[in-house]
Amino acid sequence: MNNVQLMGRLVADPVLRTFKSGAKLANFTVACKRSFVMEGQPNADFIPCIVWGKKAELICQYFSKGMRILITRGSLETSTYEKDGRKRYSLNCLVLD
Repeated sequence: MNNVQLMGRLVADPVLRTFKSGAKLANFTVACKRSFVMEGQPNADFIPCIVWGKKAELICQYFSKGMRILITRGSLETSTYEKDGRKRYSLNCLVLD
């Protein structure tokens, strides 16, 4: 089972992209405060999120930098890509309907 719930604040305004097919995608990052912080460690985690379709349009229309957001239904998605000849990994929260 792959369920994610996040609550935090948007680090920047969501970015909406529209593809040739008409599909819409929004990217945004959520800063989630850690409940326990050790000395020298950051006090927040920054989680990149992806959302598709009508929900992407709504998030871009009604949310902006600094606003609190609650994602009640999401899943973690990993991907790999190559940059400068090095293999990179990314972890994103895919926001579900």
